[in-house]
Amino acid sequence: GGRAEDRFYLRDPLRELEKAHPNFHYHECVSRPDISNPLPHIHPGRAHDVAFSRHTDLHGWHVFLAGRAEMVDEGDQYAVRHGAAAHDIHGDAFALRDLRYGGPRDKSARDAPAKAPPAGEKPKYPPPDPELWAALEDGALLHKILADFYGKVFEDERLMRFFDGFTKQRLIEKQFLFMRQILTGERIYFGDQPRNTHHWMVISEELFDYRARMMLDSLHKFNLPEEMIERFHALEEYYREDVVKDKPFPKKIGDIEMPLEGFNELVMDVGTLCDSCQREVLAGEKVIYHVRLGKIYCSDCSQPHEHAVSA
Repeated sequence: GGRAEDRFYLRDPLRELEKAHPNFHYHECVSRPDISNPLPHIHPGRAHDVAFSRHTDLHGWHVFLAGRAEMVDEGDQYAVRHGAAAHDIHGDAFALRDLRYGGPRDKSARDAPAKAPPAGEKPKYPPPDPELWAALEDGALLHKILADFYGKVFEDERLMRFFDGFTKQRLIEKQFLFMRQILTGERIYFGDQPRNTHHWMVISEELFDYRARMMLDSLHKFNLPEEMIERFHALEEYYREDVVKDKPFPKKIGDIEMPLEGFNELVMDVGTLCDSCQREVLAGEKVIYHVRLGKIYCSDCSQPHEHAVSA
């Protein structure tokens, strides 16, 4: 999407991909088209408005949104209303970190100080720490530390239950990208913030400290300097209040609160496997899925959960 046709880039490679792969479709949307000279290959309108008008049932779909922060926020809410599961919606808002709080918007104002967050609200990320990133060997050492840490987590009875259905490699990759974005300021993390990620996890202060000690052991194992260990620990402490809680709270996408528990029905567009018995689920079969976890239960495994299906 763009305001005008001259805003598009990588057109030729994307069109070549469309020619080479029948399941890849490239569409250009112009929000301010020249109505006196309409082009047949251009969709008039904003990209997310066009996309969600063409795809009104997103049950079972993955949705990826990247672009202006306002578009990503609106797209999140559209996707939820059209049936996409919250954990299948991924957003990457293209905005300078301080724009949300009235920071510099153009070259003339680039040296102006950013406004502080509203009272009681903190920025999503702490300030970048290039020295810590350098001490982590530009990520090479960080990857080793995370591999060691999650190796222990997946063997720990108190922690492993929080990661049922997740692979260790995927957790390492997500945490690596999250830490890299914090430390470098690069916008490369494609996932939820800690508050939404942990919204259903009941984690006490004591359990948070237990997990923190496990991470400190991994940091010491790879001989990270003590000052850098303290900085790393401070980054994790930054999110304590988003993680520690005595009861779950709903995941929030825009102004929509997602349910914590319950099931919805779905007729499969494509085949998959039942997350309970692992039998093949064919296209056209009616299943139920957990609204938070997204786990699919075939018609054979649905009966124990049918009482919890939303009307």
